[in-house]
Amino acid sequence: MYTDPSPAKPAKPLKRRPLGGKTMNLTNNDIEKGYWYHLKEPEFPPEVISYPKEYSGGSKLCLACTQLDIKRSEQIKLSKEWCELLPTFTNLQFIWFYSRVTQDLFDAVCDNPNIVGFYTKWSGNAITDISKLEKLQKLRYLHMGSCTSLDNIDVFMKMNQLIVLEIENFKKISDISVLSGMKQLEGLGVMGDIWTTQRVNSLEPISKLTNLRYLLLQNLRSNDKTLASLVSLKQLIRLDAPFWFPKEDFKLLRESLPNLKYGSPLDTEILRYFGKY
Repeated sequence: MYTDPSPAKPAKPLKRRPLGGKTMNLTNNDIEKGYWYHLKEPEFPPEVISYPKEYSGGSKLCLACTQLDIKRSEQIKLSKEWCELLPTFTNLQFIWFYSRVTQDLFDAVCDNPNIVGFYTKWSGNAITDISKLEKLQKLRYLHMGSCTSLDNIDVFMKMNQLIVLEIENFKKISDISVLSGMKQLEGLGVMGDIWTTQRVNSLEPISKLTNLRYLLLQNLRSNDKTLASLVSLKQLIRLDAPFWFPKEDFKLLRESLPNLKYGSPLDTEILRYFGKY
C-alpha cells in the first residue's frame, strides 16, 4: 500500500505564488527550500489519490496509481484508465506521481499541453524515453526521480522554457554537457538518491548557467573531483554539495559567490566535522 512521504507541517507557513500568476520566477521560499518542497498551505501537493473518481478536476493532481494492493488485472486496467484520461484534463497544470511511473503514464502526461509542473518520485527501469517532454511547451518545473534505464537526455536542449530542472539517479547519464545551453534555468538539481551516487564527468557544463539561484548536487561525484568551476554562478543563493569535495573548493565558493546564503559551503559545523573548514 502507498504511504504519503510528505514531511510534517513547517513551524511557519510558507507562501507560494498563485497558480497561473503572471510571474514565473522563483520566490525566496522556492530558493531556500527547493521548488518542490511540500507546503500544506496552499496544498502543494494536494492529497494523494489513486482512482479517477477521486479527482475533482482542479489544477493540481497527486497520483499513486501503481504499486497498489489490488489484483494485477485491476492494476493494469486502472493504469490504462489514467493513461486515457490524463491528456483530457484541460484544467490540470501540476501533477505529482508518488508511485512508480510507467512509460505509458509518462507519455500520457506529455500528451496534455497544459502541464506547467511535472514531478515523478521514481520510475526505476520503466522509463527509457523522455523525448515526448518536448511537447510540453508550457512546462516550467520538472523533477524526475530515480530513472535508471534512461541513457539520453538530449530533449533538455529543446526545453528553453524550463525554469526548474531536477534529475535524480539518472544512472546511465554521466555526460551532462546538454545542460550547458539551458541558461534560463533558475533552479537545477543533478543528484543521486539515498542508495545510489550520481556520477558525472564534470560540473563544468553547469558553470555556464549563470541565472541559477539554487543548485542541488546531493550524493553526486564528478570524475574531475572539483566544484571550482561553479565560481561563475554569481547569482547563486543556495548550493547543496557533498562534503567529499575538496576543502579548498568550499572555501573558494564562500569567497567567490556574493549572494550565497544557504547550503554546504556555509555549513561550518558539518564542514569542520568532515575536516573541510
